[in-house]
Parts: sequence; structure tokens; C-alpha cells
Amino acid sequence: MDALARLERLPLGRPHYRLLLLLGFGWALDAMDVGSSASPYPPFPGSSV
Repeated sequence: MDALARLERLPLGRPHYRLLLLLGFGWALDAMDVGSSASPYPPFPGSSV
């Protein structure tokens, strides 16, 4: 049996879901950081936005 098949058979437990939640929370905070730092700047000259 190869390694990929063994990984596919492993059950997901509470630590896996906690890690997924923390990674999603970090991704959301990073997205908010980028949005809040980019919003005060005016658009580039000549852009259609």
C-alpha cells in the first residue's frame, strides 16, 4: 500500500479541525490587513476604478 492511500484512510479528528479553524482565522485576518492598508490610498491615475 502506498503512502497516499494510507493518508486517505486516516480519520480527521478534533486537532485537525482546530488547525483548519486557526488557519482560516489567520487567513481572514491577513485579508483584512491587506484590505485596511490598501483602502486609504487613491486609485492609480488613469485607472477605471
